[in-house]
Amino acid sequence: RMLIISIIALLILQLASSWIGAVRSKLLMYQARGFNKRIISFFLKKLFSSSKSFFDSLKIGDIVARLNDTHRLQSVLASMLGNIVINVLIMLVSMCYLFYISTFIASLTLVGIPIFFVIIYINNKNIIRLQRNVLKSYADVESTFINSFSIIDAIISYGRQSFFVHKNISLYSDYQEENVRFERAKINIGFNANIASVLIVVMVIGVSAFMVIDSQMSIGQFTAVM
Repeated sequence: RMLIISIIALLILQLASSWIGAVRSKLLMYQARGFNKRIISFFLKKLFSSSKSFFDSLKIGDIVARLNDTHRLQSVLASMLGNIVINVLIMLVSMCYLFYISTFIASLTLVGIPIFFVIIYINNKNIIRLQRNVLKSYADVESTFINSFSIIDAIISYGRQSFFVHKNISLYSDYQEENVRFERAKINIGFNANIASVLIVVMVIGVSAFMVIDSQMSIGQFTAVM
Protein backbone atom coordinates (compact mmCIF):
# COMPACT_ATOMS: atom_id res chain seq x y z
CA ARG A 1 0.00 0.00 0.00
CA MET A 2 2.78 2.41 0.93
CA LEU A 3 4.59 1.60 -2.32
CA ILE A 4 1.50 2.54 -4.35
CA ILE A 5 1.09 5.74 -2.35
CA SER A 6 4.78 6.54 -2.96
CA ILE A 7 4.45 6.03 -6.71
CA ILE A 8 1.33 8.23 -6.84
CA ALA A 9 3.06 10.89 -4.74
CA LEU A 10 6.09 10.80 -7.04
CA LEU A 11 3.81 11.23 -10.07
CA ILE A 12 2.05 14.16 -8.43
CA LEU A 13 5.38 15.72 -7.48
CA GLN A 14 6.72 15.45 -11.03
CA LEU A 15 3.52 16.87 -12.54
CA ALA A 16 3.51 19.67 -10.00
CA SER A 17 7.16 20.40 -10.82
CA SER A 18 6.33 20.67 -14.54
CA TRP A 19 3.34 22.92 -13.83
CA ILE A 20 5.35 25.14 -11.48
CA GLY A 21 8.10 25.37 -14.09
CA ALA A 22 5.64 26.58 -16.73
CA VAL A 23 4.08 29.11 -14.32
CA ARG A 24 7.54 30.29 -13.28
CA SER A 25 8.57 30.85 -16.91
CA LYS A 26 5.48 32.97 -17.57
CA LEU A 27 5.94 34.99 -14.40
CA LEU A 28 9.61 35.58 -15.18
CA MET A 29 8.70 36.67 -18.71
CA TYR A 30 6.34 39.38 -17.41
CA GLN A 31 8.73 40.28 -14.61
CA ALA A 32 11.59 40.70 -17.09
CA ARG A 33 9.51 43.00 -19.27
CA GLY A 34 8.55 45.21 -16.33
CA PHE A 35 12.02 45.17 -14.83
CA ASN A 36 13.66 46.17 -18.11
CA LYS A 37 11.21 49.04 -18.63
CA ARG A 38 11.72 50.36 -15.11
CA ILE A 39 15.52 50.16 -15.09
CA ILE A 40 15.91 51.65 -18.59
CA SER A 41 13.46 54.45 -17.73
CA PHE A 42 15.41 55.21 -14.55
CA PHE A 43 18.73 55.11 -16.42
CA LEU A 44 17.59 57.37 -19.26
CA LYS A 45 15.92 59.90 -16.93
CA LYS A 46 19.12 60.18 -14.89
CA LEU A 47 21.23 60.34 -18.04
CA PHE A 48 19.27 63.09 -19.80
CA SER A 49 18.96 65.15 -16.63
CA SER A 50 22.76 65.28 -16.26
CA SER A 51 24.77 68.43 -16.99
CA LYS A 52 26.72 69.02 -20.19
CA SER A 53 30.01 68.71 -18.30
CA PHE A 54 29.03 65.14 -17.45
CA PHE A 55 28.67 64.28 -21.14
CA ASP A 56 31.94 66.01 -21.96
CA SER A 57 33.78 63.54 -19.72
CA LEU A 58 31.71 60.52 -20.82
CA LYS A 59 32.47 58.28 -23.79
CA ILE A 60 29.86 56.65 -26.03
CA GLY A 61 31.20 53.22 -25.12
CA ASP A 62 30.57 53.89 -21.44
CA ILE A 63 26.87 54.56 -22.09
CA VAL A 64 26.45 51.44 -24.23
CA ALA A 65 28.28 49.37 -21.62
CA ARG A 66 25.90 50.57 -18.89
CA LEU A 67 22.89 49.67 -21.03
CA ASN A 68 24.24 46.17 -21.60
CA ASP A 69 24.93 45.84 -17.88
CA THR A 70 21.21 46.28 -17.22
CA HIS A 71 20.43 43.34 -19.50
CA ARG A 72 22.97 41.09 -17.82
CA LEU A 73 21.70 42.14 -14.39
CA GLN A 74 18.14 41.28 -15.39
CA SER A 75 19.21 37.87 -16.70
CA VAL A 76 21.06 37.03 -13.48
CA LEU A 77 18.17 38.14 -11.27
CA ALA A 78 15.59 36.26 -13.33
CA SER A 79 17.64 33.07 -13.23
CA MET A 80 18.28 33.31 -9.49
CA LEU A 81 14.68 34.10 -8.58
CA GLY A 82 13.35 31.37 -10.83
CA ASN A 83 15.63 28.71 -9.38
CA ILE A 84 14.96 29.80 -5.81
CA VAL A 85 11.18 29.72 -6.24
CA ILE A 86 10.96 26.28 -7.82
CA ASN A 87 13.57 24.75 -5.48
CA VAL A 88 11.82 26.08 -2.38
CA LEU A 89 8.46 24.75 -3.56
CA ILE A 90 9.90 21.31 -4.33
CA MET A 91 11.66 21.25 -0.95
CA LEU A 92 8.43 22.14 0.90
CA VAL A 93 6.43 19.44 -0.88
CA SER A 94 9.18 16.87 -0.32
CA MET A 95 9.51 17.74 3.37
CA CYS A 96 5.76 17.48 3.89
CA TYR A 97 5.81 14.04 2.31
CA LEU A 98 8.81 12.99 4.41
CA PHE A 99 7.00 14.07 7.59
CA TYR A 100 4.05 11.97 6.46
CA ILE A 101 6.29 8.92 6.04
CA SER A 102 8.60 9.36 9.03
CA THR A 103 8.90 12.30 11.40
CA PHE A 104 12.35 11.16 12.51
CA ILE A 105 13.76 10.96 8.95
CA ALA A 106 12.21 14.32 8.06
CA SER A 107 13.71 15.93 11.18
CA LEU A 108 17.07 14.36 10.35
CA THR A 109 16.89 15.91 6.87
CA LEU A 110 15.99 19.32 8.29
CA VAL A 111 19.07 19.25 10.50
CA GLY A 112 21.27 19.14 7.39
CA ILE A 113 19.63 22.11 5.64
CA PRO A 114 21.47 24.83 7.68
CA ILE A 115 24.74 23.50 6.24
CA PHE A 116 23.80 24.98 2.86
CA PHE A 117 23.03 28.36 4.43
CA VAL A 118 26.44 28.30 6.13
CA ILE A 119 28.14 27.58 2.79
CA ILE A 120 26.27 30.47 1.16
CA TYR A 121 26.99 32.84 4.05
CA ILE A 122 30.71 32.08 4.07
CA ASN A 123 31.09 32.66 0.32
CA ASN A 124 28.54 35.44 -0.15
CA LYS A 125 30.85 38.46 0.09
CA ASN A 126 33.52 36.86 -2.08
CA ILE A 127 31.01 35.96 -4.82
CA ILE A 128 29.55 39.49 -4.85
CA ARG A 129 33.04 40.99 -5.08
CA LEU A 130 34.09 38.67 -7.92
CA GLN A 131 30.86 39.23 -9.84
CA ARG A 132 31.28 42.99 -9.50
CA ASN A 133 34.84 42.69 -10.85
CA VAL A 134 33.59 40.66 -13.83
CA LEU A 135 30.93 43.25 -14.69
CA LYS A 136 33.42 46.10 -14.33
CA SER A 137 36.02 44.33 -16.48
CA TYR A 138 33.50 43.57 -19.22
CA ALA A 139 32.24 47.15 -19.16
CA ASP A 140 35.83 48.38 -19.61
CA VAL A 141 36.33 45.99 -22.55
CA GLU A 142 33.09 47.00 -24.25
CA SER A 143 33.61 50.71 -23.66
CA THR A 144 37.20 50.70 -24.94
CA PHE A 145 36.29 48.58 -27.97
CA ILE A 146 33.47 50.91 -29.03
CA ASN A 147 35.49 54.05 -28.36
CA SER A 148 38.44 52.67 -30.34
CA PHE A 149 36.34 52.16 -33.45
CA SER A 150 34.60 55.52 -33.04
CA ILE A 151 37.99 57.22 -33.58
CA ILE A 152 39.38 54.68 -36.05
CA ASP A 153 40.18 57.43 -38.59
CA ALA A 154 42.44 59.22 -36.11
CA ILE A 155 44.05 55.93 -35.03
CA ILE A 156 44.94 55.06 -38.61
CA SER A 157 46.09 58.60 -39.41
CA TYR A 158 48.53 58.67 -36.49
CA GLY A 159 49.59 55.05 -36.93
CA ARG A 160 48.48 54.00 -33.44
CA GLN A 161 46.91 50.68 -34.45
CA SER A 162 49.35 48.52 -32.46
CA PHE A 163 48.79 50.56 -29.29
CA PHE A 164 45.00 50.21 -29.42
CA VAL A 165 45.21 46.53 -30.39
CA HIS A 166 47.42 45.88 -27.37
CA LYS A 167 45.14 47.94 -25.12
CA ASN A 168 41.98 46.07 -26.17
CA ILE A 169 43.68 42.66 -25.92
CA SER A 170 45.05 43.53 -22.48
CA LEU A 171 41.63 44.59 -21.18
CA TYR A 172 39.99 41.50 -22.65
CA SER A 173 42.62 39.27 -21.03
CA ASP A 174 41.94 40.96 -17.68
CA TYR A 175 38.21 40.31 -18.19
CA GLN A 176 38.86 36.63 -18.91
CA GLU A 177 40.99 36.34 -15.78
CA GLU A 178 38.25 37.91 -13.65
CA ASN A 179 35.69 35.60 -15.23
CA VAL A 180 37.88 32.54 -14.47
CA ARG A 181 38.18 33.61 -10.82
CA PHE A 182 34.41 34.03 -10.61
CA GLU A 183 33.67 30.66 -12.24
CA ARG A 184 36.27 28.95 -10.04
CA ALA A 185 34.55 30.33 -6.94
CA LYS A 186 31.17 29.10 -8.21
CA ILE A 187 32.62 25.64 -8.89
CA ASN A 188 34.05 25.50 -5.36
CA ILE A 189 30.70 26.47 -3.85
CA GLY A 190 28.92 23.89 -6.00
CA PHE A 191 31.45 21.24 -4.98
CA ASN A 192 31.00 22.00 -1.28
CA ALA A 193 27.21 21.97 -1.64
CA ASN A 194 27.33 18.65 -3.49
CA ILE A 195 29.55 17.11 -0.79
CA ALA A 196 27.10 18.28 1.89
CA SER A 197 24.18 16.94 -0.16
CA VAL A 198 25.86 13.54 -0.61
CA LEU A 199 26.59 13.28 3.12
CA ILE A 200 23.00 14.12 4.03
CA VAL A 201 21.57 11.66 1.48
CA VAL A 202 23.90 8.85 2.61
CA MET A 203 23.08 9.57 6.25
CA VAL A 204 19.31 9.50 5.60
CA ILE A 205 19.51 6.31 3.52
CA GLY A 206 21.76 4.65 6.09
CA VAL A 207 19.47 5.50 9.00
CA SER A 208 16.42 4.44 6.97
CA ALA A 209 18.08 1.10 6.13
CA PHE A 210 18.76 0.39 9.81
CA MET A 211 15.14 1.30 10.60
CA VAL A 212 14.00 -1.25 8.00
CA ILE A 213 16.25 -3.89 9.57
CA ASP A 214 14.81 -3.10 13.02
CA SER A 215 11.26 -3.27 11.56
CA GLN A 216 10.70 0.42 12.37
CA MET A 217 10.10 1.18 8.69
CA SER A 218 8.56 -0.83 5.87
CA ILE A 219 10.16 -1.48 2.50
CA GLY A 220 7.54 0.76 0.89
CA GLN A 221 8.40 3.64 3.22
CA PHE A 222 12.11 3.10 2.55
CA THR A 223 11.44 3.23 -1.20
CA ALA A 224 9.47 6.45 -0.73
CA VAL A 225 12.36 8.01 1.20
CA MET A 226 14.75 7.00 -1.57
